[in-house]
Amino acid sequence: MFGTIGFYLAAGGLTVLTIGWTMLIKARAFYMYSEITTGKIVGTEFIDINRRNCGYAPIIEFTLDNKNKKKRKDDFTRIRFTGSNLARKESSFEIGAAVPVRYIPQKPEFARINSFNEIWLEPLAGMLAGLIFTSVGLFFLSASR
Repeated sequence: MFGTIGFYLAAGGLTVLTIGWTMLIKARAFYMYSEITTGKIVGTEFIDINRRNCGYAPIIEFTLDNKNKKKRKDDFTRIRFTGSNLARKESSFEIGAAVPVRYIPQKPEFARINSFNEIWLEPLAGMLAGLIFTSVGLFFLSASR
C-alpha cells in the first residue's frame, strides 16, 4: 500500500519539479533579456482563478519610444497589461502610482512588474512543491521495503 502511494507521490513530485524547473529557466531568460522602464497603474481588474484564489490585479500601462529622430505622436507605443501574481483587495492599489516594469524589447506586450512575486514566485513555489512531494514519495517507497 505504502509502496503504491510512494510511487505516485514521487512520480507526481518529479513531474511538478520538472515543470517548476522549466518555468524557472523561462523566468531567468526573461529577466536576462528584458529591459526596465516605469509604468503607471491605470486601473484594476477582477481575477477569479477559483473561489479561494480571486482578487483584483493592477492594470499597468507604459510607453515606449520608437527611437525616431523626429518625434511625432505615432512615434510612441502604449502598452497595457495586467499584473498576474498580485491579486488582492482592490483598495490596495493606488491608481496613478509608478511601478517598475520589465519587458522584452522585441515583444513589449510581454511585460511584467519588476518584483519578486511577478517573476520568480511561481517557478520557485513549483520547484519547492515538487521537492516536497518527491521526498515524501521516496520516504513512503523506502518505508514499504
